[in-house]
Amino acid sequence: MKSKFMQMVMAACLCIFLTACQKDFKSTDSSQDLKMARNNELNGRLKQTKTFSAEVALRWMDMQVNQMRAYTGVGNVAYSRHYAYSGIALYEAVVPGMPAYQSIASQLNGLTGIPETKPGLGYHWAASANAALASINKNMFPNATSENKAAMDALEASLLDQYSNEADAAIIDRSVAFGKAVAEAVFAWAQTDGHQNLYNPYSPPADKVGGMYWTPPAILPVHSVPYMGDLRRMVATSGDGAGLAGP
Repeated sequence: MKSKFMQMVMAACLCIFLTACQKDFKSTDSSQDLKMARNNELNGRLKQTKTFSAEVALRWMDMQVNQMRAYTGVGNVAYSRHYAYSGIALYEAVVPGMPAYQSIASQLNGLTGIPETKPGLGYHWAASANAALASINKNMFPNATSENKAAMDALEASLLDQYSNEADAAIIDRSVAFGKAVAEAVFAWAQTDGHQNLYNPYSPPADKVGGMYWTPPAILPVHSVPYMGDLRRMVATSGDGAGLAGP
């Protein structure tokens, strides 16, 4: 009888011990879950670029076209420069969120200093794109009218307000800072491509007349950026071997 009673006591103690262990395990699991949830909240769950809408790119491209229509002093051919640098800034501002792709900076002629994202932290790539496109467009159109400058400010603010409701402030601030830094690096590179000399005064060579050349005393027609060929190529070997034979 005594032996049986002792067995029952030991069994009861074992049940109590196991129950206590189970509670402890559950408590630990719950703590880990909360920690992981908090970490995900802070880091934005590392969303990829493809999870965001292309609206930001489309609206800024529309804005750029509108700016070009109203801007003075820049020929149509020269606007290819605006498209090119804006496209590069946009791509570099979102490519870290595209695992199957990589930066193209190393393939471009002289582009360095593109900032990097912080490992393990989440970004709102639409907010990054908005900041990059706003910055590069404002820099590309420094002499825009007050009305057009206000339009760019309004578009940037409108999109940012929308994105601020989709992620916490830390993620948005980090994304905006990254997008602006990318645009600043791309614009600094753009400023060294030789475009400042694109509209230098031009006079046709005195010994070149007839055929493909301006022939005095005819009035010199409006020439289309005669110094375009002096611009730095975006890709170092671009155009090699593409020259036409002389007439």
